[in-house]
Amino acid sequence: MGLIELIVIAMGLSMDAFAVSICIGLSHEKAGFGKSLTAGYTSESSRC
Repeated sequence: MGLIELIVIAMGLSMDAFAVSICIGLSHEKAGFGKSLTAGYTSESSRC
């Protein structure tokens, strides 16, 4: 597997994780922008 394939897979996985974070944020009814941003940041930063 070459470098290009690894980069494409990494980008796909990161987009998938970002979409999951957005869906989780949208599922909360009364979460404001600040709470949604904090939840998205903490869930994504823990994956690095």
